[in-house]
Amino acid sequence: MDFNEGDSVCYIRDGETDPKKYENGVIKTLHPDGDKAWVVYNCGGEWHKYKEYTGALTNFSNLKPGWTNN
Repeated sequence: MDFNEGDSVCYIRDGETDPKKYENGVIKTLHPDGDKAWVVYNCGGEWHKYKEYTGALTNFSNLKPGWTNN
């Protein structure tokens, strides 16, 4: 999967099947290893300011493009 900074993504924990437990986020920075990124998951709905928030290092294998409407 090819992700870029600023992409909207959905985090899915390993084995999770309930879309209500998926978490929306925005990719803040790509990791140099190429298989993970720092993703901002909670910014009080101010997604346009995502770069001002701390991101959580997340494996690409747990991300899918776009947001879920849970």
